[in-house]
Parts: sequence; C-alpha cells; structure tokens
Amino acid sequence: MQRVVVRNSTMQLPTAAKLVGVLGMSALAFLFVSLVLNWLPAGVRTVGLLPFAISGGVIIGWRVLGMQSGKGWPQVFGLGGRAAFYLGLYVLFFLGTQQMMTKALRMRYDGPVDAIVGVIAEGISIGISLVRLDVILLLFIGGMVSAMLSEYAARRWP
Repeated sequence: MQRVVVRNSTMQLPTAAKLVGVLGMSALAFLFVSLVLNWLPAGVRTVGLLPFAISGGVIIGWRVLGMQSGKGWPQVFGLGGRAAFYLGLYVLFFLGTQQMMTKALRMRYDGPVDAIVGVIAEGISIGISLVRLDVILLLFIGGMVSAMLSEYAARRWP
C-alpha cells in the first residue's frame, strides 16, 4: 500500500506579498551596493557585487518578507530589521569571500582552515569600515519600507 504524503507547499506559491518583498529588497540591494561602493577601503574587489546583492535581495524578499507578511503591523518593524540585517550579512560575506580568494591566490594562507577564518576576518574588517550613519540608515529604513509594503500587499491581495 502506498503512502500519501501531503506537504505544505505554500512556500513555493507566489503571492503579492512575496512579489512586493522581492521588488523592495532588490531595490534596497541596488541602493545599498551603490552607496557601499563609495565607502569601501581601497583594494577591495567588487566584481559581481551588484548581481550577487540583487539575487540576495530576491531570496530575502521571497523567503523572509514574503513568507512572514500578513501577521500584523506590530511585527513589520522587526521583520524589516531582520531582512535588512540579512542583506547586510549577505553582502559582507560576498566581499569577505572575494578578498579571501584574492589573498589565497597570492598564497597568503597556510591551509584551508586559515582561508575559512580569513573570510570571516575580511568580512569583519570591511564591515567595520562600513559602519557609517548613512549606510546603516539606508539599510534599516529601506528594510522597514520594504516590510511595510509587503505587509500592505499581503492585506490588500491575500
């Protein structure tokens, strides 16, 4: 006898809240990268940063904003802050990995563990240089606006 497995497939179904979350976080990723490029230290590789950040905005908008929208206005601010934090970590991880690969090709690391630790160290050092009021305000206000628009879309078009 065969088993029938019923699974919750609402994660894959597109909704208006997910679409608005994707558009909002992608726009925020574009604005964030265009601002961050001005404040990066000299010598940091940024090849492919914009498409990577926008793809991160798509993933975060779909999985974080779109999935959690529709649960009420009081939770919007926490949701927007979480999405903005994830986007910032996503970009810093990419930049840290780029710097680690540059140093690894120059044989600056003794082994693979040093290279993995180097990703974190490079990401932290780049993140420290980006702790500026305009960068932080853009990231978190943009995350809040994206979350509010996604919540509105979840209520308007369920």
